[in-house]
Order: sequence, then C-alpha cells, then structure tokens
Amino acid sequence: MNNVAIRPLKEILELRYGKPISQVDRDSNGKNYIYGANGILGKTNKYLIDGDAIIVGRKGSAGQVNRVSGKFWPADVTYYILENEFFNIDYLYFLLNHLNLPKLAKGVKPGLNRNDVYSINVPIPSVGIQKNIAEILYKAQLLYQKREKTLVLLDDYLKSSFLKMFSKEKTDWLTLKEVSNFIDYRGKTPTKTSSGINLITAKNVKEGYLDFNPEEFIATEDYLSWMRRGFPKAGDILFTTEAPLGNTAILPKFDKLAFAQRIIIIQPKAMLKSEFLLFALNSTAVKDDIFSRSTGSTVKGIRSKELVKVKIPVPELKKQEEFVKIYNSKMKLKQKMNVQLNLMKTQFQALMQKSFSLQQ
Repeated sequence: MNNVAIRPLKEILELRYGKPISQVDRDSNGKNYIYGANGILGKTNKYLIDGDAIIVGRKGSAGQVNRVSGKFWPADVTYYILENEFFNIDYLYFLLNHLNLPKLAKGVKPGLNRNDVYSINVPIPSVGIQKNIAEILYKAQLLYQKREKTLVLLDDYLKSSFLKMFSKEKTDWLTLKEVSNFIDYRGKTPTKTSSGINLITAKNVKEGYLDFNPEEFIATEDYLSWMRRGFPKAGDILFTTEAPLGNTAILPKFDKLAFAQRIIIIQPKAMLKSEFLLFALNSTAVKDDIFSRSTGSTVKGIRSKELVKVKIPVPELKKQEEFVKIYNSKMKLKQKMNVQLNLMKTQFQALMQKSFSLQQ
C-alpha cells in the first residue's frame, strides 16, 4: 500500500442523523429492524434505508459500529453512513472499529460529536484495494468468531450434561448452609501497602478462575489480625457478593493470602467435591436462585443470610466424580482453545494495525 492518500474522514463520508420512530410504528412482528446505538432495538414494517450501511452509536453506546444491510430504520440515537465512490462499505466498517470511536464520546450521558469523527485522518487506498483488505480481515475475523462459538457450545454442553445428570427429579438439592461453611470477609477495607501479603479482591475473582492481576497487598504484620475470621485452604471456593455478584473460583495451593471485602469463602463439607460445587454455583438454575435473592437496582449484591438458603444438587460422590472427570477434560480443551483464540485475536489486531496504519 505505497502512496496511499491520507485524508480526513469529513472528505469521504457523511454521518447522517438517524430519525425517531413512533411507538405506533413499532411492531414486534415487523419485517424490518430498528437499530439503536447498541444494535437492534426492535422491529417495524417501515424503513428509512434500503441497502448496505454502517450504524454508529451517537448517544448511549456512543461510537459503537454495526454493519447492516437491507431495509432498516436507524433510530435518532444513531448516525448512519451510506456507501459512496470513496470507500468500500466493509473496509470502512473495519476502519471505524479500528479507530475506537467510543474514546471520542463526551458528557455525563456519553455522546459522539460527528465533527470529532470528521477530523480523523485515515488511509484511503483505491476501492479495489479496500475490497481486498476487507476480504482478508473478514476471513481473519471469521476464524476467531468460529472459535468463540465453539467455546460457547462447549459451555452449553457442560450445562446440559449437568442438568441431565442432576435435575431435581433425580438428585436431592440441599442448601449451602447444609453442605458448606462460610468465611465472610465482607466489611471494612483493609489498609493496602505496596508489598507484603497478596490481597485477593472481587476484581481478582473471574467467572470460574482466579486472576492475580491487579496485584494488591496488605502489610505482613497485619495478616493475622485481618484474617481473624478464618483461614481458607486450597480447594475452597471464592464467591463475590457484589460488583460483580456471583463470580467464583477455586483456591489453588498457596502459602499466605489475604481476602478483601465483597468475598465469601465457601468451604465444602465432605459430601461435596470442590470442582462440582464450583460448577453447581455457575449452573443456570443456581445462578437464577442467587440473583433472585439479591438486592440493589444498579449494583446487585447478596447477603450471606440469603446465600446460605441457595440450593444446589448434591448427588453421591461417585456421581460427582463422574461429572468432574467430564468437566476437567472439557476444561483442558477449553484452555487450549482459549490460547488459540487469544492468538487469533492478536493476529487479527496486528493485521488491522497494519492495514490502517498512516505510515503506509
């Protein structure tokens, strides 16, 4: 891509304002989609545009970019862009995503000013070259999207296997109070230091695993006084009670760790395998029970006196071990696939960077 023209976006495209659509014109059985800043808002039998276009969020999810085709209605919280002689629509879609337009949003209720977009300088090769670049990027994107779908199917397989093996008709369901003990670290925040004993916060507990980044500490001399509520052990389950609610992880072998507020340690009794409890807490039925007992309008949280009432299936240990064996084999496959997925995404981003660099 030598001698590629570098031009401001205002010279090659127009961000046109979407239009409001009345409630009367909305129809859940309509043939055409209504697009908002965050994607599809609903359906209608009317349409404002018929053809290939790009939707850019103007208010709300400001800067989000969607590629659309056919008959549709862009709502008044969006901009829309129609193809012209300067660009291939798919090339522009990838280019705008690469530009990370949400970073331009301003205000308490984020809004995207089109003049800020217009001022960005971008490489504009010939339309033929744009088409070739878009085809390469589309193929690369399709590869990692297929891998993402495979990972979703893998999770769905485990969830369906869990439901088949441990439905309420086949297995006794007991409360967490009956099958575990709690160590509750909620309360005041400990004094943090630049080094010392690793402090595990809710930010470290992800969906099914423990991530030691970001790394925080408490002073070594504060460890015993802070941990007076109890000492967890390897195999215990970390559960976040708020921000976010319901993330879980199994504690690996460790020397010393401290735990911050918004974390409850769930210690399974002899009747429960740790891996089984972890998956049970993340199953759809148990998650629904947890969230039904939560409080808060914007930030959901659960109190320990409600969490102990949550029920989980408790089959005989042999059945648990059978499921854990399936779970572990699928997790090994999932970890391998996640490594491959991250590599695919890294390669895709490198390809995007190369395609849209101003130093052509």
